[in-house]
Amino acid sequence: MGAFFVGASTSLPEIATSVTAAFEGHADLALGNAIGSVAGQTAFLALADMTYRRVNLEHAAASAENLMLAAFVQVMLAIPLLGLALPQTAIGGIHPASILTAAAYLQGVRMVSQPHKLPMWLPRHTHETRTARRGEKPRSAARLPRLWLQFALAAAMTGVAGCLLARTAIPIATHGVVGNGG
Repeated sequence: MGAFFVGASTSLPEIATSVTAAFEGHADLALGNAIGSVAGQTAFLALADMTYRRVNLEHAAASAENLMLAAFVQVMLAIPLLGLALPQTAIGGIHPASILTAAAYLQGVRMVSQPHKLPMWLPRHTHETRTARRGEKPRSAARLPRLWLQFALAAAMTGVAGCLLARTAIPIATHGVVGNGG
């Protein structure tokens, strides 16, 4: 849930900013925003780890799925970097690295959702490890439709904010920072 619903919805501003920037012809802003947002969100893990005082987050959230997610992110970041190093080529106006990125994402989603079926690694559980119990209904299950609606509204607002952010970032990127003489 965290990786795909929450992760995707909190990435909506970056998605909207990068797509808007690319649509308007600002490739550097689109790529820089996408890679910079991954770096920024990864750095925020350190802040989250500092606020979770019981034990480090990696230990508290130890799971085969999270291990797969970490590897998945590395693969997803490596593909555009390889694309930068490859000769400039296109298939129907689309670089092969973009096609590979989309295919890798779909395959990665499938792989991340299945490590419990054939685990190649198992976390070592301690008294600080938190796991969900199968069949246990969350306390908020009765409010689930309302929660989905709130989630959808918040995600939509986040996406709109990303579009607005791109509309303001493009002129700044085009004309430079105020006070630099340009």
